[in-house]
Amino acid sequence: MIRSVNEDDSQAVLERALEGVLRPLCRLLLRHSYPFKGLEEVAKRVYIDVAMKDFPIAGRRQTTSRVAVLSGLTRKEVGRVCAAPTGGQVVDMARYRPITRVLDGWARDADFCDASGAPRVLELGGDTGFAGLVKRYSRDMPASAVRDELLRTGAIQRHGDRLKVAPSIESRPDARPNGESLSRDLADMTKAIDANLHRRAGPSMTSIAPSHLNRRSGNLPVARNVHSDSLAPKQTSRLFGLHEIRALDSKRDTHWADSKFSSL
Repeated sequence: MIRSVNEDDSQAVLERALEGVLRPLCRLLLRHSYPFKGLEEVAKRVYIDVAMKDFPIAGRRQTTSRVAVLSGLTRKEVGRVCAAPTGGQVVDMARYRPITRVLDGWARDADFCDASGAPRVLELGGDTGFAGLVKRYSRDMPASAVRDELLRTGAIQRHGDRLKVAPSIESRPDARPNGESLSRDLADMTKAIDANLHRRAGPSMTSIAPSHLNRRSGNLPVARNVHSDSLAPKQTSRLFGLHEIRALDSKRDTHWADSKFSSL
């Protein structure tokens, strides 16, 4: 394949930007035990949706063939995703995540439940213990690795050589990530990156994410996300009249994303 130097440079820039955005996002997903296959499915869905809605040829209806050309996916795969019901699509965690299958088996399989049908306390080893449970429901995963991850997430508790399912933590306010804030902030940041990359050959400008104010308790405005390689933090603070604004240099600063997601 013949490629120009400019094409190679553009791809390298895009891949560095993608890695910078994905690193803190992957850290967040792994913290919540979200499997790679889930990320792949969601990325495919969004990729096709964006290609379908944002990249039509003027005056012509968008087609699955054009989306396949844009995305590199097959027409069959594009058609499958487009034909799926819209709204509320959730990745099947039991299909991709071993610990979900193990917990489901623990809750439903009579071999691992007590007389009342509740998950019983399991010994570490044995065919009817935790090792047998993992062997039955997680395919080739070592029992120790599954145990360590379930303990890390707080899904189970250990008492000596026995394991039990922990009380539900779903009611805890910090048990789930703040999806609305995460989606909004990440969208603002990537829109600014996209604008900055597209303006390299044009006149100087600054990409600002203007859609919202991040707020702490008490509804006090504390920060607006600004993505720029030409404004200093002091200049952006003066621009918006706020004291805690931070300018992000798109070439070097990925710490904002890390700090934003680390508490989720």
